[in-house]
Amino acid sequence: MDGLEEAVKSGMVRDDPEPGDSRRALVQQWQQKVKHAKEHWKDDFKRMRENMDFASGKQWPNEKKDDDRYKANIVQRVLKSSVASLYAKNPRVIARRRERLDFAVWDGKPETLQMAMMAMQVATQKGVPPDLQSISILQDIQQNVERRSMLDKVGRTLEVLIQYYMSEQIPDFKTQMKQMIRRARTTGVGYIELGFQRQMDLSDDQSTRISDMTERLATIGRLQADIQDGETDTYSAEAEELRLAIQAIENEPEVIIREGLLWNFPQSTRIIPSPETQSLIGWVGSNWLAKEVILTPDRVKEVYGVDLGKNYAAYKVSNSTPWGAAKQSYGMANGSPYAKTGEGLACVWHVYDRDTGLEYVIADGYPDFLQEPGSPAIQVEQFFPIWAVTFNETENECELFPKSDVELLKHIQLEYNRAKEALRQHRIANRPLYLAPDGQFDEDDQKNLAGHAAHDVIIIKAMRDNVKSSDLISPVNKIGVDPNLYETESMFNDMVRVVGIQQANIGGIANGTATESSIAQSSQNSSISLDSDSLDDVLTAVMRAAGQIMLMNLSTETVMAIAGPGAVWPELSRSEMMQEVGLEIKAGSSGRPNQAQDAATFERMYPLLVQVPGISPR
Repeated sequence: MDGLEEAVKSGMVRDDPEPGDSRRALVQQWQQKVKHAKEHWKDDFKRMRENMDFASGKQWPNEKKDDDRYKANIVQRVLKSSVASLYAKNPRVIARRRERLDFAVWDGKPETLQMAMMAMQVATQKGVPPDLQSISILQDIQQNVERRSMLDKVGRTLEVLIQYYMSEQIPDFKTQMKQMIRRARTTGVGYIELGFQRQMDLSDDQSTRISDMTERLATIGRLQADIQDGETDTYSAEAEELRLAIQAIENEPEVIIREGLLWNFPQSTRIIPSPETQSLIGWVGSNWLAKEVILTPDRVKEVYGVDLGKNYAAYKVSNSTPWGAAKQSYGMANGSPYAKTGEGLACVWHVYDRDTGLEYVIADGYPDFLQEPGSPAIQVEQFFPIWAVTFNETENECELFPKSDVELLKHIQLEYNRAKEALRQHRIANRPLYLAPDGQFDEDDQKNLAGHAAHDVIIIKAMRDNVKSSDLISPVNKIGVDPNLYETESMFNDMVRVVGIQQANIGGIANGTATESSIAQSSQNSSISLDSDSLDDVLTAVMRAAGQIMLMNLSTETVMAIAGPGAVWPELSRSEMMQEVGLEIKAGSSGRPNQAQDAATFERMYPLLVQVPGISPR
C-alpha cells in the first residue's frame, strides 16, 4: 500500500500521502462517482429534509424561530400513532430447516418403517441375518433423524444468539427500530445495516456499539501516537488526558472486550445509491452503494490510523446542529476559513462495489484510501449489507424514493393551520370597537375610557344633562364569525382516506357514528397489516443474513458463553449449514395485538373448545 508505507514510528499514517498515479486516479474516480450520485439524488434528499422540518413543526412559509402563527402539529401525532401500531415489540425470530428430501432409501411411509422393524425382529428371533433392505432403511432413518435433530439445535442456538444481540447493543434493537420506522414514515425510506464488531476492532459508526473497552482503548492509542510522533507536547492537555485515561483503565477490575453482531440504522440521506438503481428493495440495478459518515479528524485516527492533516475537504456544521442532523448544513471548506487548515469535520464514504466485490473507504479530498480495499468485512447474499424499508411505494419509473406519510399529509396540515389561523385573526378583528365624534372627549377622558378596570365608575367632562352615553360613543357593528367558514372536519375525513388514520386515533372526538368509526378502524387495520407484512419481509431477509454472519464469524467459545453449554455450533461446513437453516420472522409478531379482535375470536371458539375431550373449561 503506497500511502501506508510512509508511516512513522508510532504506526500512524501522517501528512502528505504519495500514492501511485493509478491509485490516486482510482481514489479520485470514486470521489467523483459519489459526488455525482449525491447531485443526482439532490432533489430527493432535499425533499426528505424538508419533510423532517415539517414534521418537527416548521409548517409556515418563511417561518422564523419566534413565529407565533397558529400550528397544531397533527403530522407528529399521526407518526407516533403509526409507529406504535406497526412496531410495539421485538419480533419473534424462528429458525426453520430448509425443506428437502433427506431420506435416500426410506420412502417416508410409516408402513415401510413398520415392515422393516418387523423384519429385523423376526430375523433376530430366528437367529438369521436380517435382509439388507431393512438394514438400509433403518440406517437411513437413524442418520437423517440425528441430522435433523442437530440442525434443530443449531437453529435454536441461532434464535438465542439473535435475541441476545437484539438486547445487548446500545441503543438496543427495539429503540432503534422505532426510530427507523419513524424515519421511514417521515422521509419515505429507512435503512437497516448489518455489521460485526470484532475484538479490538473499531467502527466509524458511533450510533451503535456493543458496550466494552474498545472505544477507550482506541482513544488512548490515538493520544499515545500523537505524543510519540511529536504532534502533541508532553505537557499539553492531551498528555494529561492520556495519563488519566490509562490510570482509569488500570483501576478497572476487569477489562471487557466483546465481539458480536451489530445493527446499524443509517439516516435516510446518508445512503447514496448509484444513479443506475431501479428499486430500493433488493437494490435492483445498483452496481454500487455508498454510506456517508461525518467524523472528526481524531476519530479518523482512532478508527483507521490515518492522520488526515490538511489533505482533506473540511466540513462545517451550523450552530446547534448535530453532526448527523438530517438538514446536513455542511459547507465545503474550499474558499472558506476552514480550507487547508486541518480543522473541521471529514466526510468519509464507505463504497460497496458489486462489480469488483470490493469495499472502498475514502474521505472527501484525501488522495488515498483510508484502509486497503478488499472484500467487505461481512459477506451477505445480496452483497450490500444494507436493506431499505419503505411503506408508500407506487409504480413510477421516474421516481426511486417513495413519498412519505409527511408528504401525503402536508396539504391537509397546511389547510388546517390556515383555517385555524384565519379563525384566530377573525376573532381578533371582531373584538369590541367603539366610535366617537372627533373632539368629543379630551385626552384625560380618552385615557379613562380606554384603561378602566372592571366595574369602575368613570367621570367624564363630556357627560352633560340629558346626554346619553349612546349619544357620545357607539359600538361598531362587525360581521360575526361563521363556523362553517373555518370547519376542519372535512380535513380529518381526507386524512382517513390518505393515510388511514381517523380523528379518534390521534386523540380527537369525531362526529361520525360508531359504525363509521368501526369501518375506518377496519380499513386502518388492513393498511397496518400490509405495512407489517412488508416490514416482516425485510426483517426476514435481515435475520437470514444475520444468521449467516454469525455462522461465519462467531467462535464456539463465544457461542457457548452466550447460549449455554447445550448450544450446538458447527465447526466445519458452515457454508453448507447456511443453506440448511434459515432465520425468519413470525408474521405480525412485531405489531401491537388487536385485543378486541382476539377477544371476539376467543368468544367464537370457546363453545367448540369446551366440547373437545381433555380440555379443561378453565
